[in-house]
Amino acid sequence: MRGPIVAERKIINMKDRLEQLVQNVVSSADWRRSKAAQYPDDKRNVSSFESLDKLAKNLSAISPDDRGLVAYDEIMDRALELGPDLFMTDIVEVETGYIGRYGFDYPQDGDPAEFLSGLAAECRNLVEDAEERGAEDKQ
Repeated sequence: MRGPIVAERKIINMKDRLEQLVQNVVSSADWRRSKAAQYPDDKRNVSSFESLDKLAKNLSAISPDDRGLVAYDEIMDRALELGPDLFMTDIVEVETGYIGRYGFDYPQDGDPAEFLSGLAAECRNLVEDAEERGAEDKQ
């Protein structure tokens, strides 16, 4: 009986994470939209908020068993296991930066698989570095 409860709890956590991620994307799109109004000659802001709008819509429709979402969720779990300091500072900074640059330097099509893969890879690098430092500290 314990297995299904753990699996159910995990799905809820994944849903919560996805909802938070979508909200972060929407917030970034809104910010870029305001920058586009403030700087109408800089078309990068328009490209970015349009890309982020597509991404938010596509992320909202993603299946809970999507490979990229599962990979993102697993790396977030690993980050949390390392402690709140890594998660609350470094991971949030990487995620915010990754979202904030989405569609800015070049147009993006809102593909959630590509986005999640790239974001998970960025976060994985931080987590693996922290895990290696932790292993070295124990020696």
